[in-house]
Amino acid sequence: MIKTRFSKAILPLAFTTAISGGMLVKTTVDNNKNEIKTEQRAKTNPIENPAVLGTIFTLGLFGTAGAAALGRAVDLRYKTSHEKIEDIFNFATLNNSDYQEAFEEVCKELDKKGEVYDKEELKKLYTPKSKEEILNLIDMNKAHLRRVTENCNQDKRAAIELNYLIEEIKSAVKYGYEIKSDDIKYQMLYRFDKATLPEKEWTKKEKQYKADHPEIDFDKQIGVPLEKKWQHYAKAALVKTFECKEITIENPEDFIKLINEIKERIEAEPEILNQYDRKECLDRINRAEGLLEAFGKFPQGLWQEILNIYIVNQRSY
Repeated sequence: MIKTRFSKAILPLAFTTAISGGMLVKTTVDNNKNEIKTEQRAKTNPIENPAVLGTIFTLGLFGTAGAAALGRAVDLRYKTSHEKIEDIFNFATLNNSDYQEAFEEVCKELDKKGEVYDKEELKKLYTPKSKEEILNLIDMNKAHLRRVTENCNQDKRAAIELNYLIEEIKSAVKYGYEIKSDDIKYQMLYRFDKATLPEKEWTKKEKQYKADHPEIDFDKQIGVPLEKKWQHYAKAALVKTFECKEITIENPEDFIKLINEIKERIEAEPEILNQYDRKECLDRINRAEGLLEAFGKFPQGLWQEILNIYIVNQRSY
């Protein structure tokens, strides 16, 4: 178990540069110099290198042969997308004990082989990443998945729902919640395949998902429909440009009524926010109510936080 999690998640976290460059990196020991050093290993599939993909894209502009090469590149991105989804889940769920176990495991293997190495230097490769680093790594994989779903373009709604699920994982990381179930990973895989596979292939794949994971409700609604989406976009744009300062009002009851309307909407349609955004938004609303009742004002930025979660993070289509 730990070897799988290490190979699929901890190594990419340790070697951020290797991920961004599309290269595989391994750690080796130099017995003569008694130090740890890294070396690049040739990719088994050079077409996955971003530079190569860029070249293929350029060639694709000049004729049928180039277009065919681009098609193959798209196919390769599709084949690696399931691993990208696995990585997103792993990035968010790895904890300190996972890193420690992986470190101890590699030390045992090196000791068993009689290798000489700098344990402290090796330990640095197994240091947990910061919240910001993990969010950036998730965004890298999210961008890859978006390109694939846009190229395949089989089910736009499923592609939107996949995006919502990735954002849910990011919310868990951002707010420090533990993801206790791997259901969301299979939900992401399900939505990705639905967004990319032709109808005939998808029909078979859907049956397989539901047979393999009968405990998961793959038909569960994600998000809510909006009659006028442009109004939502306008509100979101306004929130992003609005800098909220400390608010003092003459009649706190009027403002309490306003934030209660937001609370009632969230409670009536919980699908409008993911579970972590929903909890954080309601917590901030309760805090705002208490402060208004006691002091008649908000601390700086609290109202902005509520609006950001409720409007900008809203899951709607």
